[in-house]
Amino acid sequence: MTIEKLIYQNLDILITKQSEKPEGLTLQKSIEIGAYVAAGVLRSRHKDQGKVLPEEIEGVYTIVGKFYSKSFDTFTQENFDLLKKSSLEMMQKPTFDQDLDVFIESIMETGKS
Repeated sequence: MTIEKLIYQNLDILITKQSEKPEGLTLQKSIEIGAYVAAGVLRSRHKDQGKVLPEEIEGVYTIVGKFYSKSFDTFTQENFDLLKKSSLEMMQKPTFDQDLDVFIESIMETGKS
């Protein structure tokens, strides 16, 4: 699977699941999903390779940006800049791996007890 397909698949699954929740999919939540997916891919790359090249970072954000511009007519450059900034900040937290797991679980849970 290419990195683009992986990113698209992750975004599609999380956005679809969030859309099915009672609170629905807000712009803020969609930006948060994109930020976590991008950060997660970059974190995984760093774990595997010990480093991430600048062109790999830009490549991931280009793929995420392309997904959002195709999927959401109202997604702006300002929204993308916020997504990227948020994503880069997330990765700097020492708790990022746990935060990512908690975030994904919160979206994937069905709400059934």
